[in-house]
Amino acid sequence: MPHLIGVASGKGGVGKTTTAINLASALGILDQKVLLIDADPQANASSGLGIETPCSKSLLTLFNEDGKAKEQIIQTHSTNLDLILSSIKLADLEINNQSRNVYTLKTALEQVKSFYDYLIIDCSPSLGYVSINSFVAADSILIPVQCEYLA
Repeated sequence: MPHLIGVASGKGGVGKTTTAINLASALGILDQKVLLIDADPQANASSGLGIETPCSKSLLTLFNEDGKAKEQIIQTHSTNLDLILSSIKLADLEINNQSRNVYTLKTALEQVKSFYDYLIIDCSPSLGYVSINSFVAADSILIPVQCEYLA
C-alpha cells in the first residue's frame, strides 16, 4: 500500500526541500516507485531536480482542473522518481481561493496513488490552503528541524 509523506515545517530554511528531494531520490534508487509533489510556490524541489518552471503541467493545474493528477506528472532523470511541478502562481491560489476545500489534493492523488510506493509532498513554510491540503492528504508528516537556538 502506498505511503504519502508530507515534509513540512512552519520555519523556512530547515531543509524541507533538501529532505524531500533526497528521501525521494534514495527511495527511487532502492527500487521504490516515488512521486514527489512540489507544493511550495518557490518551486525549489522542481528546480532542484533540474526541471525549470513555468510549465504547462503543475500542481496549480491540478487544483484548478478538479483533480486531474495523472496529466500533471512528469518524469525526472532520477531513477523511479516522477514529479508534479510547483508554480509561483500557487501563491495566488493561497490568497484567492474561495472554496477552501481541504480535500482537493487528497482526492486528486487517489487516482495515481496506486502507481507508487511513496508519494512525498514538499510543503511550503506556511499554513495556507495548499499546506493544509497537503496535511489532509498525507499519511504522515516529517518535520525537519535545525539543532540550534530558537529552531
